[in-house]
Amino acid sequence: MKQHILITDDNDMDRLRISRFVASMGYVPVPAASGTEALNIIKTYPLAAMMLDIQMPKLNGFQVLEQLKASSENRAIGLPIVMMTTTLDEAEKVYRAVRLGAKDFVVKPVDYDILQSKLGHLLGTKADDWPELTLDSFDQRANVTEPVEMLSIGEMGIKMRMIREIPDGTFLRVDSPLFRDVELGEMSLRAVSCRKFEDEYIVEFSLLGVTEFQRTKLRQLVQKLRTKART
Repeated sequence: MKQHILITDDNDMDRLRISRFVASMGYVPVPAASGTEALNIIKTYPLAAMMLDIQMPKLNGFQVLEQLKASSENRAIGLPIVMMTTTLDEAEKVYRAVRLGAKDFVVKPVDYDILQSKLGHLLGTKADDWPELTLDSFDQRANVTEPVEMLSIGEMGIKMRMIREIPDGTFLRVDSPLFRDVELGEMSLRAVSCRKFEDEYIVEFSLLGVTEFQRTKLRQLVQKLRTKART
């Protein structure tokens, strides 16, 4: 049976485009033009995931999350929700959505390769020496800092070797001279897998909402590191 994905966006064109793409991936898109419509659909449809725009009139994305969190509706429990936003520059918005149950973010206009990767991770269909990083936990807002070794990096995510376990779903911010050198600044990540290797852990992170500017800079960074590795 095909999985149903709720697409909640008040912008008709965005909702249509995302619905078409989700259908091309083999899912069944269930469009909703408002937060109220989405809440009603959740009561009747067996959904696998939900895409939810933050900026909507009357009932915005945060208010929808608040109602779902307070709901006793069984269909809402554990529903993976991907937030859609025009920017991730305001960290407070990210914190708020995460605490209300959001699992991931995409930046509009949506990059469909990244969306496909994120939905794959959420739905269980997964599509050299590196500088140290500093990790700051989204969940705890504490100075959780430690040296880590980056094993690989790409537009979809980062793999690291760490000395402590990072539970799946943990949200982190990463600040590194490596990123600042190519004007990437701080990156937002979500842990998607963690496995123990001897006395350390190999952790894979997906990137939270990557802008077009950041994608360009990531490509430059990857090319720079590949060139360095060959010399």
